[in-house]
Amino acid sequence: PESKLKAFAEAGIPVADTIDEIVELVKKALG
Repeated sequence: PESKLKAFAEAGIPVADTIDEIVELVKKALG
């Protein structure tokens, strides 16, 4: 999961401040 978040961040998706925000970003990114 961390590697995916890294990939998202490198792709220009802002890194969230909280775990919950990160989860929401991942859900949106995965559709």
